[in-house]
Amino acid sequence: MKLNKIFKDDIFRAIEGVIKADDNSNIVTEVKEYVVTKEISKKLDDFLSAYLDYKGANGVWISGFFGSGKSHLLKILSYVLSNNQINGVALGDIFLQKIEDDILEANFKRAISIPSKSILFNIDQKADITNKQQPDAILSVFIKVFNELRGYYPKHGYIAEFERDLDKQGLYVEFKQQYLEQTKTRWEDAREIILLENENFAKVLSKVKSISYDEALRVLDGYESKYKVSIEEFAEDVKEYIDQQPKGFRLNFFVDEVGQYISENTKLMLNLQTIAETLATKCKGQSWIIVTSQQEINSLIGDLTDKQANDFSRIQARFKTPLSLTSANVDEVIQRRLLDKNDDGKKELTTLYDKEKNNLKTLIQFIDSRRYQDFKDVAHFTSCYPLLPYQFDLFQGSIRGLSQHNAFQGKHQSVGERSMLSVFQTVVQEISDTLVGQLSTYDLMFEGLRATLRAEIQSAIIIAERNLPNEFAIKVLKVLFMVKYVKEFKASAKNIATLLIDNFNIDVLEHNKKVQEALNLLEDQTYVERNSDIYEFLTDEEKDIEQEIKTTQINNSDVGDLLASIVFEEIIKDGKLRFEDNKNDYPFCRKMDDTLLSKEQPIAINVITPLNDRSTDENVLKANSMGRNELIVKIPEDRQLLMDLYLHKRTEKYIQQTHSTTLNEATNQILRSKGTLNSERRRALTQKLEDFLGKSKIYLNGSELDITNTNAKTKIYIAFQSLVKHAFPNINMLRTIYKEEDLKSILLGKPDDLFKNDDASMSEAEIEIVTFITRNRQSGERTTTKSLIDKFSGTPYGWPQIGILCVFAKVFLRGKVEIKKDSNILENKEVFDVLSSNRHYTNTIIEPQLDFDEKKVRKLKELHQEYFNEANTGKEPKEVAQAFKEKLFAEINFLKTILVQKNQYKFLDQIEKPISKLEILSNQDYTYFINEVAQFSDELLDLKEQTTDPIKRFINSPQKAVYDEIISFAEKNEENFSYLSNSEIVSFSGVKENPQPYKNNVIQKAKASLDIIQKEIVTKIDEEKKIAVSSVESLIQKLQQFDGFSKLTDDQKSQVLLPFNKAIEEINCQRLIPSIKDKARIAIDKYEQQVTLIGVLLKQNGGSTTKSDPVQYIRKSQVEIHYAKHELIDAADVEEYTSQLKDEYLKVIKQNKRILL
Repeated sequence: MKLNKIFKDDIFRAIEGVIKADDNSNIVTEVKEYVVTKEISKKLDDFLSAYLDYKGANGVWISGFFGSGKSHLLKILSYVLSNNQINGVALGDIFLQKIEDDILEANFKRAISIPSKSILFNIDQKADITNKQQPDAILSVFIKVFNELRGYYPKHGYIAEFERDLDKQGLYVEFKQQYLEQTKTRWEDAREIILLENENFAKVLSKVKSISYDEALRVLDGYESKYKVSIEEFAEDVKEYIDQQPKGFRLNFFVDEVGQYISENTKLMLNLQTIAETLATKCKGQSWIIVTSQQEINSLIGDLTDKQANDFSRIQARFKTPLSLTSANVDEVIQRRLLDKNDDGKKELTTLYDKEKNNLKTLIQFIDSRRYQDFKDVAHFTSCYPLLPYQFDLFQGSIRGLSQHNAFQGKHQSVGERSMLSVFQTVVQEISDTLVGQLSTYDLMFEGLRATLRAEIQSAIIIAERNLPNEFAIKVLKVLFMVKYVKEFKASAKNIATLLIDNFNIDVLEHNKKVQEALNLLEDQTYVERNSDIYEFLTDEEKDIEQEIKTTQINNSDVGDLLASIVFEEIIKDGKLRFEDNKNDYPFCRKMDDTLLSKEQPIAINVITPLNDRSTDENVLKANSMGRNELIVKIPEDRQLLMDLYLHKRTEKYIQQTHSTTLNEATNQILRSKGTLNSERRRALTQKLEDFLGKSKIYLNGSELDITNTNAKTKIYIAFQSLVKHAFPNINMLRTIYKEEDLKSILLGKPDDLFKNDDASMSEAEIEIVTFITRNRQSGERTTTKSLIDKFSGTPYGWPQIGILCVFAKVFLRGKVEIKKDSNILENKEVFDVLSSNRHYTNTIIEPQLDFDEKKVRKLKELHQEYFNEANTGKEPKEVAQAFKEKLFAEINFLKTILVQKNQYKFLDQIEKPISKLEILSNQDYTYFINEVAQFSDELLDLKEQTTDPIKRFINSPQKAVYDEIISFAEKNEENFSYLSNSEIVSFSGVKENPQPYKNNVIQKAKASLDIIQKEIVTKIDEEKKIAVSSVESLIQKLQQFDGFSKLTDDQKSQVLLPFNKAIEEINCQRLIPSIKDKARIAIDKYEQQVTLIGVLLKQNGGSTTKSDPVQYIRKSQVEIHYAKHELIDAADVEEYTSQLKDEYLKVIKQNKRILL
């Protein structure tokens, strides 16, 4: 049976698929064919409950998705409630026949019995193009359609206001008649061009109203200048109109797509709320507003801020009756109006369902996508066939997405204006001539929309139809176009294949292959792009950009870098992996296709990828892995993986090169979309590579590892354990798992006799380290801490660094090795310090412990006893040398404490040489003390005998106090010694300069001389004091005998004698003879000054009547005589000299000066 024979109604009959609010044609047919579904019945019941029982809310909000039938319901309600008669048939009566529920039918009878008129309009079509931004835009539309209802001019409100006023005066009908008679033009036509009809208008109006022509000429200008709109006046006009109608009359406004018009415009929403509220207040339920919207009112308000939502809470109170239509309503309408089957069809389809119901569950299913409805049962199958349940929901998503991306023709063309019914009718008609069993494919939906799509949107399909020889590829392209903007649908090859299943007996594998080939062709021809396994239709501009991306040049190395980055940084991630047996993390070098990507390490992970240009045969890979300490990880071959890698890098480079602020917004949007898709592609690549690594084959030393785990990181981790065991066969020599704190415990903890003299207790690891160090010494190769670590962390050992250091520390404590830094042999604490910091590793030298001559060791112990006067307690040669060295340091420190007194004891500079010698010796390593003891022992003992011991004895003996006394006395009395003649001074004064005063009884002799000299100095000082005091006292006597002294006051006398009395006191206090003499001389020099002072004081006392200056005195020694001879030889010389002396004295006297004798 053919498909066209199973339907109850002719599928080729005219079905009004596009429901328009302003379309009044075929009204009777529309009402007759309207399907009152179960959902519609419930919504109508809700509506009538409010409409027949007015409680203050006069608004109805009909919401639903695109194409849900909300506009159709609005239109039918406007017809039915007005109950107009067309060709003698009441529309309400036709509708009542469709209602099966008795109560609903009774309510509808009540509703249509209420006299009413319906004003049905699409608000977007009625609104002025430039008026939407005005706050009263909605009010203007309501006034326009209300004026239109009353026969007034709808386009200009001021003209309608003029007409209304004429009507109220009873002149409007007469005006129109006169206008027709006088101008031969109907007024309704003339008002369309009123500016050109102004003179005719004035003539007619002046006659009708009996006013002057000039006054009539100004009427419309006056109306225009004064015209303004207000909701209050509008509501009053509506009330006035209602009052003129029969009792109980209602005027209802049916407004289509109001939600789309006011969406996001808060002022328009408030405008609509105020209109509804004012009509409710003025008209008391006799004027209703029924609107449609793609969103529920709660959703519209929900998109606003809290404050705005509060402001619009009143609109919810106005539109208190919400009617929300769902997809179930659309499905039922299509099933009943288009897909209803006749009896033969139902029988045929029942048989088909019973045969194919199990097949259906597996045939039609989508992967990783939204779950779409399946056939529930035979009744559901019969009502939908040949359509499939998913097509109802998916098509709604398709047309919604296309509308949002401006794919349809016309102003504000939304998919709500495209009826799903008409599209599905086209689909059924397309396959109507096939046999029952044929299924509708999703590409046919495109044909139902083709006529309404913008040309540029579908140009790619038109070009493909003209150029591609593969018709099936074109079907695939149409499917991808339909699902391009359906986000919840994943356009994978499998899901696309499902959309194109056209019969129950299809070979699925062959069909999937056919789809994949078509997708490959479309991708190659740049009709679509692929992101991982998801395909997307490309618009013309997207297609151009995609083609440019495909031709963008990139380096193969860039792709390799991307692949390496994903594998090593995003999947494996770590540069080290842990070996579970010893909990140590082992670094590995990264390789890809045998190319080293990181620093060389003892072990490696080599990932072989589809980029590899060498043989990847399994036997070749096994052979390549022989003798190599690396894992060879073979990723499965995959052409698509390579394509995606190259596409990602090309897209990335293209976006970087192309992105610019000067590009138009459309291009920038495509680039942003490409960037987003490329990020998704990167994530998909990571996932795919992770899956591939989980499925990879891993080779090690000629064999494939048997690892069943398919988690990528876990699989690599498991393989890594085998790699470590293979690369480091000696790893088990280290039987202890060491921690960082163990190194300190070994070197600085309590000494353990286990580490001494017992080679049998040495572990295998210790023996390996000693052997390595010894072998290096024998071959002349230097061993450092770094080379030790490098050796035992590498193959074939693989020991952790801390393990190496701990084992070495044990070897060190056993005395098997020694470690040097800057030629100095280090002890435990120093060894711990250098091993704890890797900065010392390169300059610390490790050497095996040496064997020593027992005679030399004994010689060193003897030297120790003889030099330090105590036994050496060391047992092993190293201990003996270390004990000797420690005593050297102690001796040096003691001698230095003596040396600091060098400024006090000059002879102590002799110990500088022994200190220097000992310091040089102490800097030697312990082997030197043993091996070279014969070279330094004699010199050391000589220094001890000749220098250090005598000095130490002196410092610690009573002689030191005697020496200090002698030196102190000598320093204090050095100036007195020149006044002595005693021979003892010679032996006494040389003590301080003697380089060895502690020898040859030098100090004893000096002490004896000291006693004699002390007595002589005391005597001499007393004598000098007497002489000095006597000379000063004679001066005092002279002053007292001086003329005029007696006339002075007692204080003045004291003032004159003060310097001399003070001089006597100071002389008696002196201990140095030169100071005694100096004090006496100073007093003598004061004599002349004090004599002069007497004269000054007398003058102050008024003792002289003359006003001459005070007498000046000079000493006779101050009188100079220029005598030619140097000596007086005879009486003549005496006479000559005294004559000159007399002359000079007289000169002084003539100067009013006196000469002191």
